[in-house]
Amino acid sequence: MKPLGVFFGFTKVKGRNFYCLINSGPAPVFRIKDVFEFHILKRNVNVEKQKLFEVFFLKFLRPIRKFKNRAQLVKAVCRDIEKGSKLAQKKWIC
Repeated sequence: MKPLGVFFGFTKVKGRNFYCLINSGPAPVFRIKDVFEFHILKRNVNVEKQKLFEVFFLKFLRPIRKFKNRAQLVKAVCRDIEKGSKLAQKKWIC
């Protein structure tokens, strides 16, 4: 069973580790029943040709929420990015 919610973690890309935010579970605003996505916090990381990723969960940030609209979702994602960026400064693994 995969964990549900928003998480801080890291992914391995071409032998290097990068901190990321992970969203696992439904995406109610977009009416998607099941999604697994991760977003690398560091800019300018080219992963276009990468076909296989390892994703590691380090810390639970929040449960899945049903937002009234995309604007509320964007605000929550911005808070998630801020939390993730602060956690990345603690040098968990990378």
